[in-house]
Amino acid sequence: MKYIVSVGSNIRPSKHVPWVCKKMYNEFDTVVVSRFYRTHAYAMASHTAFWNGAMMIESHLSRKDLKTLLCDWEMMSGRNRSHPKCSTRDRTLDLDILWQDEQGWFEDVSTLKSLPYMWQPISSLLALRNHKKRCAIVWFSTCGMLLGGKRKYLKSRLQNS
Repeated sequence: MKYIVSVGSNIRPSKHVPWVCKKMYNEFDTVVVSRFYRTHAYAMASHTAFWNGAMMIESHLSRKDLKTLLCDWEMMSGRNRSHPKCSTRDRTLDLDILWQDEQGWFEDVSTLKSLPYMWQPISSLLALRNHKKRCAIVWFSTCGMLLGGKRKYLKSRLQNS
């Protein structure tokens, strides 16, 4: 199954976004990472900028099992999910499953489209999915640090279309 997962961070995003990218690459055979956008906080009081992006992954995990794994990674990064205001305070990582190829959208699409910091990364991934017959998708996995740092090596595997 293919999933689209949103990724957000406003506590040390230059550390946590590459960390979760590496986790994804190590866990799943297929991972495509969108561009990340630096944005102001939305629907919460914070002066710290977010990094927002999305990933398309292919996994045998059910939605429930994938959500459990993503929550574990959020907590490993230092997020306190038991705090009563967990969803409206600064966070190391915010990982949400937005779409799955067999079940469709889990969030309201019109709401996602109204938030450019969400829709731009998502739509870039959907474009890859929709145009795979006209172009070959290249899936990347890391060999070293991905974003930030001196080593930026990527190895790729061309998907057979």
